[in-house]
Amino acid sequence: MKEFFNLLLHFKAKALFVDPTENGFVQFFRFVFVGGIATVMDILVATLSYEWLGLKTLSLSLFGFDGGLLLANALGFVLGLATNYTLSILWIFRYQNINRVKEFLSFALIGIMGLAIKLITVGLLERFVLNMNNTLLGLIPMVTVVAAIGTLVAFIWNFLARKLFLYSDKNIERIGK
Repeated sequence: MKEFFNLLLHFKAKALFVDPTENGFVQFFRFVFVGGIATVMDILVATLSYEWLGLKTLSLSLFGFDGGLLLANALGFVLGLATNYTLSILWIFRYQNINRVKEFLSFALIGIMGLAIKLITVGLLERFVLNMNNTLLGLIPMVTVVAAIGTLVAFIWNFLARKLFLYSDKNIERIGK
């Protein structure tokens, strides 16, 4: 942690943003940026598909929840996952001697669990907390608010699971070539 704060304090941009690193704090710092980009893609797709592509009017209920809302968020999550994976392997977790098929399948499995966490969060918020016909401050559609909260919960799961279960030293050896 001390090394990370030293890099931040002295704004060592190359070490923070470019150099390969095993430092978990630097990796999390980068994951925030990657997660931010993936989240924008996720929420944008969820909002556009729900509000403007007609999923809002879809007469589908899944386990008593708004099926159009869940489908819109699932579509957003898939695009966000693909964005996150691509940027993660290029920028955060750079391992050369790794089987990319095994890596992607593990990454996707963690992402699918993240999707389940997000959809449960979205469903519960829609059901018990927020009125989906309202807006936040008269500007932001509630679908965007719900998607953002669900994504934040899934974000925390995704980083911890990827760092601990996929990219730990023990697992890197397991999914090597």
